[in-house]
Amino acid sequence: MQYPSREADILRLANDIVAGLAAHTDVFPAAPFSPEELQQALAEHDGNREAAIQARAAAAQSTADKDGSLAKIQDMSKAVFRCLVFAGDGAPGLASPLSRYLRPSFIRSSSNPGLSRLCFARNRAVIPLH
Repeated sequence: MQYPSREADILRLANDIVAGLAAHTDVFPAAPFSPEELQQALAEHDGNREAAIQARAAAAQSTADKDGSLAKIQDMSKAVFRCLVFAGDGAPGLASPLSRYLRPSFIRSSSNPGLSRLCFARNRAVIPLH
């Protein structure tokens, strides 16, 4: 028999060893570890495995939250660029440092089309952009 390499198989074997050592103390009077010590190691592993699962879930949630906030920032930035394109030269002070970003491909679509966008045009009237 070859020693298992998969985690589930190793844990199954360890549980079988605990059961065998506990049931047959006469056969294994001087085992290197008692069944209780091996059972304690299994319990410690279970706790560590659960902590790892929770950490992975928290990392996945944090990544999703980060991606969501980035999408929001992109939508808001694109709305400002759309406003600048629409306003034309009505906002020259703001448009000049941002002009390198004012490409149609950069500002074309939004990942959140339901987001309402408001723009101040030349006459400072509020104009919704769709």
